[in-house]
Amino acid sequence: MEINLRKHKTKRPTKNAKGRKMAVKGVSILFVALLALSLVCSPILAAPGGTYRIEEVGMTLEIPQGWSVITRDTSPGDPDLARHGGYDAAMDDLKEGKFYLLAMHESQGFITLQIIDDVGRFEDIDNLTEEYLQASESEKQSLADIAQRYLVGEYGEFQGAYYSDDVNKVNNYVYLRFSFNLSNTTTDEMITVINGKTVFFDAFPVHGSTMTEAERNYYYQILSTVRYDNMLTIEQVMAGEGQSKSSGAAIWLVVLGALAVAAVVIVVLLRRKKQIPPPASGGYVPPVQTPSAPSIEPEATSNVPEEAAVQTPPSDGGYVPPVQTSNIEPGEPLETPNVAPVQPLNAEPVEPLSVEAVQEAAGPEVQTAQSAPQGGGSVFCRMCGAKLEADSVFCTKCGVRVE
Repeated sequence: MEINLRKHKTKRPTKNAKGRKMAVKGVSILFVALLALSLVCSPILAAPGGTYRIEEVGMTLEIPQGWSVITRDTSPGDPDLARHGGYDAAMDDLKEGKFYLLAMHESQGFITLQIIDDVGRFEDIDNLTEEYLQASESEKQSLADIAQRYLVGEYGEFQGAYYSDDVNKVNNYVYLRFSFNLSNTTTDEMITVINGKTVFFDAFPVHGSTMTEAERNYYYQILSTVRYDNMLTIEQVMAGEGQSKSSGAAIWLVVLGALAVAAVVIVVLLRRKKQIPPPASGGYVPPVQTPSAPSIEPEATSNVPEEAAVQTPPSDGGYVPPVQTSNIEPGEPLETPNVAPVQPLNAEPVEPLSVEAVQEAAGPEVQTAQSAPQGGGSVFCRMCGAKLEADSVFCTKCGVRVE
C-alpha cells in the first residue's frame, strides 16, 4: 500500500503486510503530528467527551470529559474541524485512513480507532474473544502470528493477549497487543476481530516520543468502556464452557448409569436361566402348561326354518347327509349337497316268529308262568301296546315277552 502524504490519500491495502501497515501508520503519524501541533498552539474547542456509537461493528464506548472527539458523524459546524482543513478534508482523511474515531486531550493522550474489513485471514472470525479462549496454545500463537505477519509487520512486537476490563469484568474482551516504534515514536496498539472485521485501537503520546503513565491509564480506561453488540465477553465465554463441561459430564453419567442397569438385567436373566437345570437323565422335559383356550359354543340355530331343521328319510331308504345350519340366514332356502343315496342291501325278509314257536322254544316253565288271567279276556303288550290273547307269552307284533 502506498501513501501520498501531501494529498493525505492512500490506496487499497495490498497483501504486503509491511507496505500496508506502513501506509496506515503513516496516516496515523501524520494525524498525530498535525493534531499535536494544533493542541500546543490552541485550546480544544470541541464538546467534552460522552458516549459514542460506531455502527460499523456495533460498538459503544465512553470518552472522558474534556476530550475532543471527531467521528464520521461529526457535524460540519464543529469548530475543531478548522484545524484539519475544514469538514471535507477531515472526512476524506478519516475515510482514506479507515479511521472511525479520533479522541484527543492536550495532556491526557491521543487515541485513534480504525476498522479494516478486508483482512482475509480474519474474515471467518465472528468474535476473537471466543476464538482465542477456546483455542489451544498452539492455535493462540497462530492467531498472533497471523496478526504479526499480515497486519503489523516487522515494526511491531507482540506483547501478548490483553483483557480490556479485567478489573470490573463487565466489558471484558480479548485484544492482541502490539507495540510499535515508527519515526522515533512509540505507540501501543490493540487488535480484535468483530464479525470478520479487524478493529484497531492505537494510542500515541501527545508530547515526546513515548506515552506517560497517565496517558496509558486513560487509554486503558477508555478500552474498558468499549462494548460490542451481541458479542460474548470473556466471562460469558468461560461460563459457557463450564456449562458445556457440566452438560458433558451429566451425559456421561447418564450413559454409565444406563450401561450399569443393562448389566444388572443381563446378570439376572442369566441367573434365572441357570435355576432351571435339565433332567439328570437327559430325558424329555415336558412343556410348560398354559391355560387352555375357552371352548367355542355352537351357534344357535333358532333362526333356521322349521322345515330345514326336520329331516325326513328318503323313500328309498338311502343316506341322509347332515344339514349345515351355522351360516343360514333367516328366510334363506336350505340347500343340501348332491350326495348319491345309499342303496339298501338285497337281503331276504325275515319271517316273524309265531306264538307257538316262541312258546315251544321257551319251554313249559314259561308257559306255566304266563298262564291266562282268570276270567279270560285280552292283554296288551307293555312295549308296543298291541292287543294280545290272554294266554300270550310273547307279543306277536314286536316279540317282547309278556309278563
